[in-house]
Amino acid sequence: MIDNLGKSTAGNWSATATILVSNRVLLPSLIRNRGDNVNTAIKIFICMSFPQRFILLRKEHGLTQQSMADAIGIHVTQVKRYEAGTAQPSLEIIKKIATTFNTTTDSLIFEEGERQLSDDLQLKFEAIKQMDEQDQLTIKSLLEGMFLKHQAKQMLGG
Repeated sequence: MIDNLGKSTAGNWSATATILVSNRVLLPSLIRNRGDNVNTAIKIFICMSFPQRFILLRKEHGLTQQSMADAIGIHVTQVKRYEAGTAQPSLEIIKKIATTFNTTTDSLIFEEGERQLSDDLQLKFEAIKQMDEQDQLTIKSLLEGMFLKHQAKQMLGG
């Protein structure tokens, strides 16, 4: 989601909102004034196909655009923009949509299967569920350590 995207006086693109790319969150401080191509950023968001999910949700509930707007508490113009793909809802609006229509935010944002584990990892996690609590805590600690190592490696550029 890009809530506020514009060109600074220095000519660099900047964003003042959290951006969701695939299943990663990039904080504004990490993307501000990096010289990233705005067209690339916009293409990433359009590929998420939120508009199709939003239209399907509205039609599944037999709502008009106006009644959808009323249910969520937004103006009908925003519903039209979301459906056309010319605007992306804020995190707060996504939460309202999910709550209003009893669905998950993940189902609104991510492609089907995008956040699912591979079969190999799924089997390993199912095996972990069979272990005693102490072994599960040990594995959880190991995983958390690996995640921290990976994040540190990414931050250092390698």
